Amino acid sequence: MPQSFLSAASYSRHLAVLQGLFFPPRLLNPPCGARTTVTGVIVLDYAPPKGVPLLVQKHPAGFMDKTSRIALFGECMIELRGELFGTMQQTFGGDTLNTAVYLARLTADTGLHVAYATQLGNDDYSAAMVSAWAEEGIDTAMVRRETGKMPGLYTIQVDDKGERTFYYWRDMSAATDFFVGESSLLEDHINDIDVFYYSGISLAVQPQSGRARLLRFVEHLRARGGKVCFDNNYRPR
Repeated sequence: MPQSFLSAASYSRHLAVLQGLFFPPRLLNPPCGARTTVTGVIVLDYAPPKGVPLLVQKHPAGFMDKTSRIALFGECMIELRGELFGTMQQTFGGDTLNTAVYLARLTADTGLHVAYATQLGNDDYSAAMVSAWAEEGIDTAMVRRETGKMPGLYTIQVDDKGERTFYYWRDMSAATDFFVGESSLLEDHINDIDVFYYSGISLAVQPQSGRARLLRFVEHLRARGGKVCFDNNYRPR
């Protein structure tokens, strides 16, 4: 299993609140003394110290009674973390992808169908990502693969006080072209989706035409009775 899903740096801020859809209010007791109230599916808004794996508590049995299929949409990028011009650890991550992984783990024995939608390339990095997601139990049928495209890239630098600085190379990220063409995999599968989850990053990486398509998709899904969950993922600079 890729360590990206357990990396503290990968989850410096991870907030996924799907209010009232799956879980009754309860309390997670994560490591390192953090206590996070859960109302909805998951609230993870902390980072454990370096070297401490992020553990997720299993849900109570029989909680799911309102939905059967959730699709999450966004961007997953290659992550490099380490010394400038020195040794760097290679992983991958993204806000909505992290949410999909945790949700798939928490609901593995419930029948909830977790799918992830994005666009990647046909390169080895993209293939490794898709393979890892499938191993987590995530449906990758809505992952579009485009020849000549590559995932985006970001690096994390940590100073002596533990503060992190992120640098992004995402202008040519494959995910930005997800809505290119007459129809996307999300739009094609709209009748198969009960709940849709996206974030401010999902919108931000799309060009104007892609954002318009995404918002129209959200409107159509709600019109047919689907539920929509939005995490603005606001990060003041």
